[in-house]
Amino acid sequence: MTVERQRKCLLLMIFFAFGICCADAAYLRIYCGENFDEYDEFDLESPLGLLDSTGYDESRHTVIYTFGFQGKANGQSVKTIVETYLRIGNINIILFNWEKEATTPLGAISYGTIVAKTVNKLGTKLGDVLVSLVSAGLDINKVHLIGFSLGAQLFGYTGRQVIRNNFQIQRITALDPAGPLYDGKFFESLDEDSASFVDVFHTNPSGLGSHKSQATIDIWFNCERKYQPGCEVEDDPVLCSHDRSWKYYSEGLENPNSFQAVSASGCLDWLHKDEDGQVIYIGGNSTLNYSGDFYLSTYSKSPYSKGADGVYKNSCTLQ
Repeated sequence: MTVERQRKCLLLMIFFAFGICCADAAYLRIYCGENFDEYDEFDLESPLGLLDSTGYDESRHTVIYTFGFQGKANGQSVKTIVETYLRIGNINIILFNWEKEATTPLGAISYGTIVAKTVNKLGTKLGDVLVSLVSAGLDINKVHLIGFSLGAQLFGYTGRQVIRNNFQIQRITALDPAGPLYDGKFFESLDEDSASFVDVFHTNPSGLGSHKSQATIDIWFNCERKYQPGCEVEDDPVLCSHDRSWKYYSEGLENPNSFQAVSASGCLDWLHKDEDGQVIYIGGNSTLNYSGDFYLSTYSKSPYSKGADGVYKNSCTLQ
């Protein structure tokens, strides 16, 4: 092995060790007013000041959003979800900021390390933090966790830790929860027992996202097709399809009656069965009284919703 290659390997080992041992910072960022750049941030060791922030109103519901592997606190999914809630208003909107743990110089190489060493730890820690906030006045029945990709799996641990402390989160929404290492039997994943109600948006099953029906409601966009419509022409069609989950969610938030989905036991059942199933709207809180698997198709560009046309079987083409 050349000296130069030895040096590169040594640097990789240092970065790898740093990712395992030294990353230990996560924060709760609560947004104040109507501006994405106006917020207060509290570390997990001193979270109670959050309840005194100008961004917190005890009469409102509280939404906590988080990103996934290699995510950024100012990344596009965060800006899209947070700014949508800021426009809607009347919500305490909080970001669980674990950027330092979620990002590493090694990229995809370190995914397994992040999963094994960080997700369980941080998710459980956040559960303890929520319990302490409940003791200080937070209404756990008004808490809604929304996680994208690996962040959704992290929130699964949060929900279970809250339950161990004899409370239960009202709702966890998982936006294309991470599939690698979770769809097998390697690690415990988010499921219907993680909160009172768990809904999952599936947009890249068997790719970056999970292919399992695992929640109170599993919503399958465009069946189990390899890519979401329009993503085939993108440089990274897998990531494009993965990201559609938060784009669909945001659009549904602002237009609660726009996305309609129909119940079915599977994609082929939806495509071929003679009778239509139960139709639901997936925006806002309108799904809370339902359970099972639901299917719909979308357009290839924003706005993605087809409305009532999205439940028609012949509007989805498998690839």
